[in-house]
Amino acid sequence: MMFVAPMNAEFAMWLTNPVPPNWIRYRNQWEYAHAINAVIKIVGFGLLIISVLVETPKGKATHSHQL
Repeated sequence: MMFVAPMNAEFAMWLTNPVPPNWIRYRNQWEYAHAINAVIKIVGFGLLIISVLVETPKGKATHSHQL
């Protein structure tokens, strides 16, 4: 997660340093990145389910049981 990891590193520095005044910006980026990641995973899972449920036309089958 290319947008979450930098925020996690920034948050880790806050354990020993003061929290910056614009901390809400960091929190929002972290939250939005997680939300976008969740949407991408849900869409991908949905497409996977659709691909499993859709019947392959007989003429386009990749292999045949005839010998």
